[in-house]
Amino acid sequence: MSNNDAKCTTPAIYIQQDIKFENVVTNNVCKIGPLKALLSQFRLRTPIFYLNTCVRSCQIGMRWERGPIARFRIICELEDNIEPVFQKIVIKINSFVISDTFTLKTERPEYFEWATCSLPTDIKDSDNFEIHFTIEHNIPIIKRNTMNSSIKIAPRKFELYERLKTMYYDKPCTDVKINVGDKEFLAHKSILSRSPVFAAMFSYEMLENRRNIVEIKEVNPNVFEILLKFLYLGEIDEIKITESMNDLLIELMKVADIYQMEDLKTKLADIAMTTINISNVVNYLILADQYNILDLKKSSMLFIRKNHAKIKDTKSFENVIQKYPALKAEMFCYLLKE
Repeated sequence: MSNNDAKCTTPAIYIQQDIKFENVVTNNVCKIGPLKALLSQFRLRTPIFYLNTCVRSCQIGMRWERGPIARFRIICELEDNIEPVFQKIVIKINSFVISDTFTLKTERPEYFEWATCSLPTDIKDSDNFEIHFTIEHNIPIIKRNTMNSSIKIAPRKFELYERLKTMYYDKPCTDVKINVGDKEFLAHKSILSRSPVFAAMFSYEMLENRRNIVEIKEVNPNVFEILLKFLYLGEIDEIKITESMNDLLIELMKVADIYQMEDLKTKLADIAMTTINISNVVNYLILADQYNILDLKKSSMLFIRKNHAKIKDTKSFENVIQKYPALKAEMFCYLLKE
């Protein structure tokens, strides 16, 4: 199917391995907006960032309270319980440092204790915040001598992840072509079969399975490309989605439901819960109700209850009242709770 069959080479034979560790420092900056918006968030996390081959991904979780007080912790996916050495955070307002460097301490491998930082009492709701965080960590590296050469790779899960990246980006040995609108994608049936819809398609003598060509209509090619990447790598571009005025997230949720990808729906719901605001909360509530996403529905209801005075006169709120009577009744019952 693919023109890259020459890339399907025999894997190297591993005959020896030695493990060593290398220390590195990761610096990141995250602009998180004005205090007023932060105080209204039910749950807030930075976009995902990556440390090394064993700490697969990290986020900074935040809670902002009147006082003013900010609480932080790191949430990360680890390989084999290998922990970062230490983590420190500096908070800035309008590019000026307002806090001393403080450290986040380990509680358990994937979560860290909440660290509390008292902020100056004269900060304003309109002040914009930046979080500067520095993480020193170890990178475990496996040196493997093959029959041909000595190479460096990361252990276990990340090694598999790197191979999946090669399959997604380089497309060796593809066995199916997918036509979405005016765009063509080469893929592997084994990876597409993570979706129950594709799995059923390739399990029977359907036309798509015999021809190795799938025609998809009424799906935006850019949306399908994000779905395809998620099938291979379990990743989506959170920044791109959150900056698209939420239309992309809603369209992705629809396509994820069509292809019965519950893990993608869960990921999208998590992104939605971290980006709820006055302008999108009603759309998220409708989305959660439509696709039965209970956590997002609860978060949306809670946000509406806390900000009802600002939301009740919006067009989207009136839309719920007019077009979704069952949801309207459920929402009003929730609003009446203490």
